Amino acid sequence: MWSVSCAGWNAFEAWVGVDDEMAGHPASVEFVVCTDGKERWRSGVMRVGDAPRYLRMPLVGARRLTLRVTDAGDGIDSDHADWCAARLVDRTRPEPAPQPVPLGAARLEPDIVLPRWAALAAGHM
Repeated sequence: MWSVSCAGWNAFEAWVGVDDEMAGHPASVEFVVCTDGKERWRSGVMRVGDAPRYLRMPLVGARRLTLRVTDAGDGIDSDHADWCAARLVDRTRPEPAPQPVPLGAARLEPDIVLPRWAALAAGHM
């Protein structure tokens, strides 16, 4: 569970889903978003291979945002839940609508940038 103040934020948005690395496993999760202690959004049960779901939660007037993931009622075995591109949207800047990522799109791996001292210590410079 993660909880944060909503002061100054217009909305929360994210893509949610079960991590692809769990293919072949019985993973099942349910994402829950609450504001001020009240449930405002529930993803429904999601399993490996289900398409990601987009959510945009208005936060105007809310004081607290809480994000939870449940085990969908069948235990935690293999439950790897992903909140992707999760962000709080600033009230003062209009934001473009997100574009869906097509299934089968190339998977991007992050670049790892080491600080200069770490690169030296690892013999990379």
